[in-house]
Parts: sequence; C-alpha cells; structure tokens
Amino acid sequence: METTRHPIIPNHYFARVSSECQLLFENRYYYGCIALCQSVAEALARFMYETWTKNKPEEKFFANIKKHRVYGVKPDVTKLLVKIYGGQQRHDFHHLNKTVPIEYEQLQSIATEKIDLLNKAESQIFEYEIIESKPSPKYPLYWETEIGKPNVFLRLE
Repeated sequence: METTRHPIIPNHYFARVSSECQLLFENRYYYGCIALCQSVAEALARFMYETWTKNKPEEKFFANIKKHRVYGVKPDVTKLLVKIYGGQQRHDFHHLNKTVPIEYEQLQSIATEKIDLLNKAESQIFEYEIIESKPSPKYPLYWETEIGKPNVFLRLE
C-alpha cells in the first residue's frame, strides 16, 4: 500500500511530523496516521495564513481557513485541509471518543483518504520544479532560504 508523497518540502517545524504521517500509514498504524494528518492540516492552515499575511494566526482551525479565503491565500487548498481536518471526526480521533471506528477496513480507508489529501495539499503548497539541479518553488515565501538556497527536507527512498 503506497501513496504518492511529495518528495521535497521546506524544512519547517512540521516537516518531520508530516513525513511521520507517511511512515505511520506505510506501517499500518492507521489511528496515528489519521490523528497526525489532522494535526498537520491544522498546522498548515496556521502556517500558510501567517506566512501569507504576516498576521498572527487564530487559535481555531476554521477561523484560519476563513481568513485564507478573506486574504486570498494561495494556493487555495482550503477544501483539502478541511477534508483532512474532518470536523467532528477530528475531535473523535483527538479525544479518542467511543465513536472512533474500530474496524480495520474502515480505519484503513480513512487513513488512505487522509494521507492522499495531505500529499495533494503539500504538492500544491510546496510545488516546485528543478532548475539547474535546484528546487525552484512556485511559492517561495513558504520556503525558508539561506542565501538563495531553499532549506529543504528530503523524503526520498
């Protein structure tokens, strides 16, 4: 079971956690994969809003999503982030409510959806092309740079 992960992302505070989502999925730790994907979606919503606007992000996920739309944060991945976050489902997994599924196939299905959505969101947010052997980001403001070189986190096998 594999999904298409985005191989290079900026080396931000969420890079390792995002990569851990993939490892949890590949090793069939679906509860952890689901909950961590939801957390990364929340972090990405805050990060993108703060980076795009230079304003302090809100504490609540949906408040940041709303501000994405108000300020025209690009790329528009709000629908993807909302699907990953999952509303009540997020609270069920985060708080381990008794409504959390326990059937293996259902957990696998939810985890597959979450990791695919996360990979799709990251591939849009951190889109790049290789120019002269270096990544050239479409949205450079999301990439920390040091003397014109992006600080990257490699997720290559």
